[in-house]
Amino acid sequence: MSINGREAVSLLACMEQRVALHRQDNTDKLWSYKLRSRPSTEFAFDPNTTTGLFVWVDRAPIGVEGVQDVERMTA
Repeated sequence: MSINGREAVSLLACMEQRVALHRQDNTDKLWSYKLRSRPSTEFAFDPNTTTGLFVWVDRAPIGVEGVQDVERMTA
């Protein structure tokens, strides 16, 4: 199963009890969400992607079904 940015926005809109839209950038290319159960945890993605979904997280993700090709990027 794959999901794109638009589908992710729709899915997350149905999960308001678990996640909250935190910020949208001025160019509408990166939306960030926060987990309600862990307000310090944030993830972001481009809501306009149509070929896949690339998510940036501020912490190493726990094992989640369907999450693959995790890369660590350090400054």
